[in-house]
Amino acid sequence: MKEMKITINMKVKNMYEFLMRHAYYSFIGIASLAFSILAFIYLCVNFSSLTTGKMIAFIVASLLFTVINPIWLYVTAGKQVKLSPTFKDELIYEINKEGIKVVQNDQELPIEWEDVQKVIETRNNITIYISRARAFVIPKEDVREQKDELKEMIKEFVDPSICRFKQA
Repeated sequence: MKEMKITINMKVKNMYEFLMRHAYYSFIGIASLAFSILAFIYLCVNFSSLTTGKMIAFIVASLLFTVINPIWLYVTAGKQVKLSPTFKDELIYEINKEGIKVVQNDQELPIEWEDVQKVIETRNNITIYISRARAFVIPKEDVREQKDELKEMIKEFVDPSICRFKQA
């Protein structure tokens, strides 16, 4: 029987990547970026004819989703990793044919493979979603040489159509 145990120590960069993906890989995220880009284009094209108030408004609109929100998400990621009780102690993911068991201190949370709704691999993480709002982020640096084995296990037990892995 295949079984894997992964110890996770969440880092700010992993949480930041997750938050950025969550914020910008949706219709709202793309529309927000488009809004900031269009505001910047309008600002550039009409710079000389704008009043000071409108100029400030368009500068803020241009920066809102391209600079301000990413900085805010980075600060939020730092706060979550440093202040959340979930990330104070290491998380252990025990993965087998039944599913994933998340263990921390004396608490356990079993998740069956049927509960997995989506799996996404990014540059630094493998994220397993069990709902639109709940996900388990597995930093690749905590998996290292087990990464391919982990991906194969997930592919074996989860519908491949909901898995988005990077090609090797």
